[in-house]
Amino acid sequence: ALAQKQVWPEAIICYRKAIAINPNIPWFYVNLGIALTSEQSWDEAVSAYLHAVQIEPNLTGINQKLGYVLRKRSASGLDSTIATYCQGIEVLASGKNYHKLLGIELDGAEFYINLGNILAKQKLLEGAIVFYSMALQIEPNAAEVVAQLNEVRAKQQELYAQIATYRHQIEIAPSNSQPYNDLGNILPQLGELEEAIICHQKAAELRGWAECAAKDYQFTQDWFTHNIPIWKRHLQEFTGSADFQLVEIGSFQGMSACWLLDNILTHPTAKITCIDLYFQQQFKGNIVKTGAADRVIELEGYSQDLLVNLTSEYYDVAYIDGCHKPTSALQDAILSWRLVKVGGLMIFDDYEFTFPDSPEQDTKIGIDVFLEMFGSQLEVVHKGYQLIVKKIGNQSLGAEQTLLSLGWEKLGEIAANSGYLDEAIARYQTAIKIKSGNYLTYHKLGKALQEKELFDEARAAYQRAIALNP
Repeated sequence: ALAQKQVWPEAIICYRKAIAINPNIPWFYVNLGIALTSEQSWDEAVSAYLHAVQIEPNLTGINQKLGYVLRKRSASGLDSTIATYCQGIEVLASGKNYHKLLGIELDGAEFYINLGNILAKQKLLEGAIVFYSMALQIEPNAAEVVAQLNEVRAKQQELYAQIATYRHQIEIAPSNSQPYNDLGNILPQLGELEEAIICHQKAAELRGWAECAAKDYQFTQDWFTHNIPIWKRHLQEFTGSADFQLVEIGSFQGMSACWLLDNILTHPTAKITCIDLYFQQQFKGNIVKTGAADRVIELEGYSQDLLVNLTSEYYDVAYIDGCHKPTSALQDAILSWRLVKVGGLMIFDDYEFTFPDSPEQDTKIGIDVFLEMFGSQLEVVHKGYQLIVKKIGNQSLGAEQTLLSLGWEKLGEIAANSGYLDEAIARYQTAIKIKSGNYLTYHKLGKALQEKELFDEARAAYQRAIALNP
């Protein structure tokens, strides 16, 4: 209650008393850390968060909080922070390592190494550098940690060079939206959410969406507004249409939904159905700010479970922006196609998205299979980073289960032809799980298993294929 009123000193006293009574509740330490952060008591905040992590390593949002505090602690000098934290470690008579400043007692360096790995993966680089350095204070000869520390330091230099570049671009061309967008997308890595929000509001305003700043939408990431010119071109004819229906798969913080409500779904009877596995708090807050929350239908859960229950040929537009994997994109497309009216549109995001280390998972693969399967029923009206198709026919290619099985089989074949046998096997097995009566799928599965030298499993797949088609 005191924290809600931002009476931080009294809140801190209460949290400390709660911890003294019961020291085993991780959220007591998290709340204490939040209050100490607000008071800019960086070392005490770090200590509070670390105690929370010791009790429960997988607390939601804890790594971002920890990374932010360590960055603020290091603002006056990262090297001095490292020196202070490393000097604070002493070896007890029991052999354990005790950190005097943070009040943390540990058996070895593993706790700090794990934290360093997690923060490095989430690009919370100052925090990762501090924890790797503390780990090396305990285990000076850990060559792997030395390598990780050097890699993170290089990334930190690269990150700050990027930020400096974007700030310079804004300075010399303040009416160019792109550097605001780029800066806003990178600032959350440093925990600077407020500045990121301002950057995205400015980028949106420059791209013709004045309501973003006027209504104070809270977006910390923007992967959408660069699409506004394309969406205006293809959706403008629907502006203000009565009973207009749109279904969106993947809503994140609600940026696309808010733009649609401000610009296209402006009639009192127009509605948007948003599907997401979990609706973030920012989504709910932003939707309220549109003034049209009563025209938003939220469906929480897996899209493959929810789409099958929606009405056929009911929606004017379907927007596919869920999981980037080709299997998910194809599945969402097949299940959504039935829902779109003839003459309606289907918009795919991330058509050109690539996984640098896993090219077999590129989004385009799944969307291209959809285009092949439904080519006679659609017309491509835009192809770029996004793909937009118009539904021109509604002839039936069979039941959805058959189509889904066929799609998974095609994706399996693409993976097999590219040499990704494990992925191919998984896709063939999914195709069979959806619909088990196609002997060709078993034959292709058997071939992939044979190439992997899994001969017993290959034999069983071939035998099943022969049983289905002697």
